[in-house]
Amino acid sequence: MSTIIRFACTCILCLILPGFAIGDELRIHLISGSAEYESEPSLRDLQRELEENYAGITVTASWGRDAGDHLPGIGDLADADLLMVFTRRMELPEEQLDIIRGHVEAEKPVIGIRTASHAFQDFLEMDSEVFGGDYSGHGDDESVKVTITEGAEDHPVLKNVEPWSRPGKIYHNPDLGPRTTRLLDGTGLDSEISEPLAWTNRYGERGRAFYTSMGMPGDFENANFRKLLFNAIEWTAGRELIYSNQAMSTTPNLIDLEKPHVLAAADLYLLEPPVTITAFPAERSAGGKHDYYSEGDYWWPDPDSEDGLPYINRDGQTNPANFVDHRLVMRRLSLHVPALAAAYVITGNERYAGHAAAHLEAWFVEESTRMNPSLKYSQAIPGRVEGRGIGIIDTLHLAEVARAAKVLIEKDALPEAVREGVKKWFESYHNWLNTHEYGLDERDHPNNHSTAWLLQAAAFADLVGDAQKLEEYRKRFREIIIPGQMAEDGSFPRELGRTKPYGYSLFNWDLLGALAQLLSTPEEDLWEFTTEDGRGMKPAMDFIHPFIEDKSKWPYDPDVMYHDEWPVRHPTLLFAGLAYENEAYIDTWSGLPASSNVHEVIRNFPVRQPLLWVE
Repeated sequence: MSTIIRFACTCILCLILPGFAIGDELRIHLISGSAEYESEPSLRDLQRELEENYAGITVTASWGRDAGDHLPGIGDLADADLLMVFTRRMELPEEQLDIIRGHVEAEKPVIGIRTASHAFQDFLEMDSEVFGGDYSGHGDDESVKVTITEGAEDHPVLKNVEPWSRPGKIYHNPDLGPRTTRLLDGTGLDSEISEPLAWTNRYGERGRAFYTSMGMPGDFENANFRKLLFNAIEWTAGRELIYSNQAMSTTPNLIDLEKPHVLAAADLYLLEPPVTITAFPAERSAGGKHDYYSEGDYWWPDPDSEDGLPYINRDGQTNPANFVDHRLVMRRLSLHVPALAAAYVITGNERYAGHAAAHLEAWFVEESTRMNPSLKYSQAIPGRVEGRGIGIIDTLHLAEVARAAKVLIEKDALPEAVREGVKKWFESYHNWLNTHEYGLDERDHPNNHSTAWLLQAAAFADLVGDAQKLEEYRKRFREIIIPGQMAEDGSFPRELGRTKPYGYSLFNWDLLGALAQLLSTPEEDLWEFTTEDGRGMKPAMDFIHPFIEDKSKWPYDPDVMYHDEWPVRHPTLLFAGLAYENEAYIDTWSGLPASSNVHEVIRNFPVRQPLLWVE
């Protein structure tokens, strides 16, 4: 199955500013001259990308130097539509500076990067009059958290741009101009200083300018920063960039769609150290320091009992007083390692693989911090049981961790000791799932729990190369899970009978899609499998997809909690879109939120990095 999702680009040029007509060429002139920040190689890469991948773009450039007194080729600016400046304190002759002033006086689009706030010694007012800035020096080198300014989320320059982290010195701009729109803020993780990092400005009667104080070499490698610049070109020029015919055959693809939010998350995770369950002692656990422990979600103290014991069940209502530290730190692992692995797939940058390896080593290899490969104390019920088979659903979040480990192993991106230690751990836990009474109870559970068990077992078997078990799991998918849980119309009656019928239907369907994706082979395509009475993934898609497109059509009771948090970017939409060559599924998938900060969504959204699941 191809990993590339190709779309035909049908957009037309926008007619927003005077002087542009549909089909007009966009002429961009670059001015470079900031050696400290390597402006020339960064802008040359940007020039190459614009000319090779976008239709109707002509890029000319003047390659100068810090504090230089000459810009070769600056005469080309007279014919340019848009000026992009990334230079520092140049002292130009008056005739060259007049060309730049002429562009500004014509109120043409201007984009400034980093040192553009003090680009020309005899035109320092460009900062305040064109960019609307107030450059007042900078801080020390530190890690900077980039966030979207409150209220700016829907600005077109921020389309598909997500928060990220970056190293660098924060530029101080204490008093932006009255016609600026602040877009991004930066907060130093050491100094805690917060400053604007990017904004737009309206100058003159119709002039548009964009400025960002970012521009380190690493910024240009960041997908969010590059997207920010392309969006700024579109906004300032008042026209839409379109892919050239040559680019249409290869882009945009799945990597293009996933790259901004994957790298944004992975860059944040690079700043956070591994943490395992051993950092959170569980006083009520019957196990030891290395044993995972949790308590049943829907179990509450008995109000009629003096000590609240034994707990009583309230289905669908999560008890906020339960011990959840091990569960949360495992979900943290399930967010970090797959995102880091996906970032490595996208970029080949070994920093991502190395940090993923550190997490894997801490959790599964290092004796002092590793988790025991069993789950005897999960979803305990105070006053009733020390642990339950139903608690095995907690390690559903290890399924994508195992998938990430496999991808990194296949790319030879893990140290040998980590690779072998991780495989040994998952082999042991996979064996425990198939032999311990808790594992067998969960395997045979009649609702989404058995689907979750099967996805875990399949992912673990796939990592360790257990072909015999994988064949057994394909058979279980065909003969037990599909006929036992799915109605002929593709719905899941046991999920519809719960207090969260919408969320649990999505959850079980998503698990089945991940299983079909993982277990399918060229000889046996589970996407095409149907029982004798027609149950299978196709009717499941027919049932659920309309209610994802328009939740208001949902004919059953709403969920008692979190109904408004669904749907999200469910990977089964993508997997099914690829399997059935159905663009509607892919369009729905790409239009949904890629992530959520709501714990209930994180809990029931275990496959978040589709790049790791397609071949």
